[in-house]
Amino acid sequence: MKNIIILIIFCVVTLLSYMPLSTAQEVKVYTEIFPPFQHLEQNEIAGSATEKVKDILNSTNLTSQFHIVPWVRAFQTVKQQKNTLIYSMYRSPEREPFFHWLSIVGQIKNGFVALKSKNIQLASFEDSKTYITAVVKESYPYQYLKSEGFSEDENLVIINSRETQLSLLLNNKVDFLFGDLNFMRQRLKNRGLSPLLIENAYTEPGWEIDLYLAINKNSDEQIVKQLKNAISTGDKITAL
Repeated sequence: MKNIIILIIFCVVTLLSYMPLSTAQEVKVYTEIFPPFQHLEQNEIAGSATEKVKDILNSTNLTSQFHIVPWVRAFQTVKQQKNTLIYSMYRSPEREPFFHWLSIVGQIKNGFVALKSKNIQLASFEDSKTYITAVVKESYPYQYLKSEGFSEDENLVIINSRETQLSLLLNNKVDFLFGDLNFMRQRLKNRGLSPLLIENAYTEPGWEIDLYLAINKNSDEQIVKQLKNAISTGDKITAL
């Protein structure tokens, strides 16, 4: 009888080892509205970066839930919770320890964006410090400008959403937004306004940056492995 019980246990353990893990392997994906990389179409998350992320996930056994929230919430959630992903995010030294950086999903070119009617043209980066710039908390502009000596006490207005950021510029509450001009113009078009209302007052070649899909550093090893394998396989297919 004892031998039969041992045999049954062995068989059950063996069967479990071959069972698919997909039911237990669910990930949550966080992002913000950031066209053309991610936006809503008929209440569905879409966009160029979104399609890349979905292609990666579809090449795994993972199930996923997408969540569109303000950037601050997305960043803090994925920074703290395992098995959560985030895109489209700039890779910085400050962020490096908290994530596995999986794949580039887009690229933007930053600059100091101003109302064209103000006719502000900066001669140098240092000149921008005499003006007020609005940035989204925990975003790349927020981290970059603070690292360059900007502060909330002198020349930064820190807010939680890109919509608020654009409204501050349109209402002459700030002088600049630091971000991608084409993205800002798209947001104006979405509001029914002319994209020619704004222009770059200053930009530098080094402000062209890659945007990543990343996952919490403490995520299950098997999940990270599946994602990396899917990306590697996809890269090989693209190369062919």
